[in-house]
Order: sequence, then C-alpha cells, then structure tokens
Amino acid sequence: MGVLLHFIIASAVYIGTQVERWTIAEVIALVAGTLLVLYLITIATPAEGSTALGAVFIAYLIAISSPDPSRHIR
Repeated sequence: MGVLLHFIIASAVYIGTQVERWTIAEVIALVAGTLLVLYLITIATPAEGSTALGAVFIAYLIAISSPDPSRHIR
C-alpha cells in the first residue's frame, strides 16, 4: 500500500508541475475532487479476495506484464 501511495503522490506532483498557471477554479476543483475521493474511500467496503491458486497466478501474470511507467515519462 505504501508503494502505491508514493506513486500516487509522485504522479500528482508531476502533473501539478505541468500546469503553468493555477487559477482559483482549478484549485477549488482539485480540493473538491480530493475531498470527494476521501469521502468515497471512507464509505467503501473491502472486497473479498480470492485465495484460489489459479486466480492468484493470473493476477501475478497481469501484474508482471504491465508496462514500465518510467519509459513513458519524458
């Protein structure tokens, strides 16, 4: 979970640096979106995971076949 959070924070910082000029409307939209996501996370119920060996193997294959995101950042 910690690694995922670091990727999210790094992506937010990178995208934030791409915006040349922040207007008040953009800041309000950012804060409103953040608050909405935080609220939705608090009301979400955890999903039941599968411990079947086949499902775990397929999830592993999907995870290792994803592209390297560092190759797409310029």
